[in-house]
Amino acid sequence: MTTLSTFVTSLDEAKRAVDSGATALILDHPCLSLRHTANDDLTLETFINNICPAIQSQYPTIPLSWNADILFHDADLEILKTVLTHINTLKIPSIRIQDAGVIPLIQTISPDLSIHFASEMGNNNWVSIQAFEALGVRQQTLTNEVPISDIKVMQTKTNAALEIQVQGPILIQYSRRHLLKGAFPKLKTTPTRVESEDTDLPNRRFMFQETAHGHLMYGHFHRCLIPAIAQLKDLNLASWLVDCRGESDTYTRTALQTYSDALLDKPAPSDPPIDILKKESRRSQKLGFFLANMTDKDWRDQSPVRNIDAPVLAMIIDTIKGKCIIGECMEPIDQNTKATLTTPENKVHHLELDDIRDLNNQAITRAEIGDLIRLPWQKGCTPKSILTKT
Repeated sequence: MTTLSTFVTSLDEAKRAVDSGATALILDHPCLSLRHTANDDLTLETFINNICPAIQSQYPTIPLSWNADILFHDADLEILKTVLTHINTLKIPSIRIQDAGVIPLIQTISPDLSIHFASEMGNNNWVSIQAFEALGVRQQTLTNEVPISDIKVMQTKTNAALEIQVQGPILIQYSRRHLLKGAFPKLKTTPTRVESEDTDLPNRRFMFQETAHGHLMYGHFHRCLIPAIAQLKDLNLASWLVDCRGESDTYTRTALQTYSDALLDKPAPSDPPIDILKKESRRSQKLGFFLANMTDKDWRDQSPVRNIDAPVLAMIIDTIKGKCIIGECMEPIDQNTKATLTTPENKVHHLELDDIRDLNNQAITRAEIGDLIRLPWQKGCTPKSILTKT
């Protein structure tokens, strides 16, 4: 059974998560969490002596893991040793790391602890997955660059328990340095979050965050696999990760409840959850690289240059030969719209969009910006083709 995992820092957050459908909780204290959003004044002593036991007492059957996903420097190792000692006492069964170098240390101090390798980068092929299995890793989180086709290969080649992030912000840059303090000297609290908009592409708002562990930059959209929920379920992964840290109560409850309902085969809600998530986060909700590794292609840099002067309706991100093409909408598209399909080689096809479908192959009459749509197969159409209004 696929677990639904999320991060928590307090008993209240744990209650909200479980009430919304989470079936596994990740204990996220700032001391070893790279992307934490909890205030640094939350002491490790309070977390270990009060919060963790309270969560264990309230939810004795919910699996817990400790998040320790910083990139360790020498000064951090003593903290890790301290945390491991407390984990042994509390009998927390699992720890999440992304620095593979500390695996032997963890196995020495806490030999019974299940290690979950959750790297932000790398580990994108089945050989790496297999190698970490051999090191004693029990579960692995795939990076957001791994498309579904590669995940299926990994499942064929290995028996690894795999997790993917299904919802939440995407980390695109990290530095140990604290860059915001120089730019915004009045910002005293940690963690600090600052939003900045791309002037070349309006409405692309990037989030910058500073924690005790350094400087982080997030993408302008959130990963959201709700439109591909059927394909996601077919993978039968060990865990789905919903990262709601820093997001609103409504966002958190909506995201967890939506994925929980999907796992339980409950009917979809009447109010579109993606609209709620988009409104609450002020960011578009995209599949990222789940279907194909080109969904955020910047069409300004295309080569060869294509003769396109009409509004771009959609970018083609995947094709299934003889069956369909899949596009990501850049503008609203109505049924029977006349369109032009231009391939990367500048080959042109004129279409009338009389058959538009969602990813569940249900016919629709209109698609909105950010939606993924299925269109009838067009011979010669390849990923990176562009659909424009005629």
